[in-house]
Amino acid sequence: MKYIPIVWLLILMPFFAAAQQPEPLKHELALIAHHTKTSIRLRWAPSTFYAWRECNKSGYTLVRYTMMRDGKSLPAEEVMRGEVLTQEPLRPLDPVEAWRQLVDSDDYAAVAAQALYGETFDLDEKTDAEKDASPGLVTRLYETQNRLGFMLFAADHSWPTALALGLAYEDNNVQANETYLYRVFPAFQPKLTVDTAAVAVEPDQIFELPKPIDLNIKFGDRQVFLTWNTDVFSRFFVSYFIERSEDGITWTRRNEQPFVTLRRSDTPGEILPPQLFVDSLPQNNRLYLYRVIGNSSFAESSPPSDPVQGMGIDPLPAYFPEISSLTPDDKKGFILGWEFSEGQEAKITGFKVMRADNDKGPYTIITGKELLPSAARTFTDPKPMSLNFYKVIAMDKLQREMPSFSVMGELHDATPPAVPQHVRGRVLNDGTLILSWDENKEPDLLGYRVFMANDPRHNFIQVTRDVRKQAYYLDTVTLATLSEKIYYRVISEDLHHNQSIFSAIAEVSRPDTIPPSPAVFNDIRSETYGVKLQWANSSSIDVLEQHLQRRRLDTPEGDAWETLFTQKAIDPYSPTSFTDSTGEPGIACYYRVEAIDDAGLRTYSQAIQGGRIDNMIRVGVNKLSGTPDRSERLVLLTWQYPVKTGIREFVIYRAESGGKLVTYAKAPPEIVDESGKKNKAFVFAFADKNLHMNTAYQYQVGVKYQNGAISPLSETIEVKY
Repeated sequence: MKYIPIVWLLILMPFFAAAQQPEPLKHELALIAHHTKTSIRLRWAPSTFYAWRECNKSGYTLVRYTMMRDGKSLPAEEVMRGEVLTQEPLRPLDPVEAWRQLVDSDDYAAVAAQALYGETFDLDEKTDAEKDASPGLVTRLYETQNRLGFMLFAADHSWPTALALGLAYEDNNVQANETYLYRVFPAFQPKLTVDTAAVAVEPDQIFELPKPIDLNIKFGDRQVFLTWNTDVFSRFFVSYFIERSEDGITWTRRNEQPFVTLRRSDTPGEILPPQLFVDSLPQNNRLYLYRVIGNSSFAESSPPSDPVQGMGIDPLPAYFPEISSLTPDDKKGFILGWEFSEGQEAKITGFKVMRADNDKGPYTIITGKELLPSAARTFTDPKPMSLNFYKVIAMDKLQREMPSFSVMGELHDATPPAVPQHVRGRVLNDGTLILSWDENKEPDLLGYRVFMANDPRHNFIQVTRDVRKQAYYLDTVTLATLSEKIYYRVISEDLHHNQSIFSAIAEVSRPDTIPPSPAVFNDIRSETYGVKLQWANSSSIDVLEQHLQRRRLDTPEGDAWETLFTQKAIDPYSPTSFTDSTGEPGIACYYRVEAIDDAGLRTYSQAIQGGRIDNMIRVGVNKLSGTPDRSERLVLLTWQYPVKTGIREFVIYRAESGGKLVTYAKAPPEIVDESGKKNKAFVFAFADKNLHMNTAYQYQVGVKYQNGAISPLSETIEVKY
């Protein structure tokens, strides 16, 4: 037999892991299919060494069922008539001499034959003493897993080997318009139960193998690191070949044996990291191209990936610049000096000097676009900042940077920065304070400090613990206070801790969330002419107006209140009085005072009761007139009255020729004209038909209410009939 390459160890890792698991083994078959346009290739494999051993004895039976034709499902009777494709059970070639010709031409066949018929299957040569020292059970366990693993690996990479192992079949009698279901199972029931495997193949499942993607390449010193996405292609490829080219035309394979991954995921849906392949380069600074080819379980190769390219990189020089001096000159500049090995000058193209206002940067170039010569050892910064951090960087021929450590240089400065301008702020409804100001332009500015006071005449206290870099300040202030305004000032500070004077005061108003204090009634008096009220006004200084409101007791509580009086100029120290003369006598009402502040917040006084005293005297009749109508033999009396409800009757008084007025008739409260109802002037009428010709009559009208109230008599009118 031929030598077994050590690279094939890679395929065994899943089986070693399985051998260490305490769960019982599950004996089953796995079946996959590949449509080649003219045929369907089938590959299957047992899951355990024991299933493989028993199935090798019994052989495999392969059955095909036709499920659909021309896109339509076939009757169950026809589907169930499966066709046995293996007239004799498929078994590995036997005896071992039957493998001889295939082994001579196929390395993978040699591996498969060794797994089938070899007396032992050790990967390394051992002495007799070492073999005797190995625990017999463990040795046999690993040997069985090795046999199965190498056998499956060989079948994956050689179709003739898979056929010789009895683990493959090519169905050439297929139709392009039919869908098939294939089943493979042991030809005879072995000593242990082995689950059947099945796979469906549709006519449109013809596809070319994809090319690998997501190649990334990194180069080092005569070394290359190649990665690509193996997770997305795990269902297509079992191994890979890596190729290299110097001209993009001629390619050489970099791995003699298929390259497989050791990584396996035990978590469903987990994405594995890209595969890594490391290769050595003949030399640096020369262009090389790489590509990857995938290998399927049917011993087919994919199209090569798109090539990636690059060059090996010489290692960095051993010496870096070292700043040795930093001194001020007479023109307020800085002279920078550094050291660098003369023996390394040939490996660099020059120097550049960079500067920042802090050690972490960012750093900017101050030596211009051109590099300083490789022999340069000094540079003068004519316009340094107040605080400077310098670095000297050597550049090699590949544009790689070799930086020195940074050094600090500071100029003497006693000039404070400018005063912050346009400080303004706002407090949101949730109490968040937003304070901002115009940003200072000084290059050596360190930041700002913020101060606060509740009164502009008081001392301002600092509210920022540290210097703020930004030209704004956020804070949270309390809203549950009667102090409506807060006052802020800001100072600026530079890197030398010079501070500006205070900015102008910024007045910031708190949002008003506290309603005004309520008014308080001092006195209420009910009179016949109205209700006299007096109250102490709200003491809140932000009250804009107050409203005296009224609601009848006999109305539902949710009814609107009627505003009787509005007061805008409010003196919190003087009481307000008002007499309500519009109320209906004898009807009790609620009274309250509504106070509204400048934020629209409202508050109400306690409601009190009152009403006009009812003396049972109501308003009298107006505009009484009489019109004689001799054709109808009557006198028509009409009058106006502002009330239309609660009236029992109108009483008509009459006298003849200047006699005494006496009660003459009673008229019901029936309105004859409502045209004046907007002015509460309803018209009533009475027809007097008991008359004598050529007689003068005097009339008066009075009102009687249902509750017993009466009105005074109207004025007297005279009608000649």
